[in-house]
Amino acid sequence: ALIRSPAATRPWQHVLEPLSGYLWLGANLLQAPAREGLQLHGESFNFGPPAEVNATVGELAEALVRHWPGFSLSISPAAADEKKEATLLKLCCDKALAHLAWKATLPFAETVRFTAEWYRRLRETPKDMYAFSAGQIADYTEKAREQKAAWTD
Repeated sequence: ALIRSPAATRPWQHVLEPLSGYLWLGANLLQAPAREGLQLHGESFNFGPPAEVNATVGELAEALVRHWPGFSLSISPAAADEKKEATLLKLCCDKALAHLAWKATLPFAETVRFTAEWYRRLRETPKDMYAFSAGQIADYTEKAREQKAAWTD
């Protein structure tokens, strides 16, 4: 894979992070009429890693290589000139924390591990992806439970 902007930072997260946030938001929307002072209908929310957990594209690439033997990356200086893109992207998830008590479960290293293992499995032995994905969901849920995530009550 070619990397265009190794110094660009992004709020990397596993797909289970925003999914848990949106499901928790949905559960809260169902309960909202019973909760005093909580106005959620029509509100927008970001679900992502804490602001201090932005990692560069290069750091992500290096971490992927550690978790996926045989995976290789190279930096393409010419590709960086082809497309203009932001060098810093962040998500402000303060509202999700304040109104829903939601926060990300996985640290960066675990996010990369979960992602690399899933894609590696898809490429190498794709026939049992349902069971593998269900196992990752169970692992994620257990990690959230250990951290006493609001949505695991």
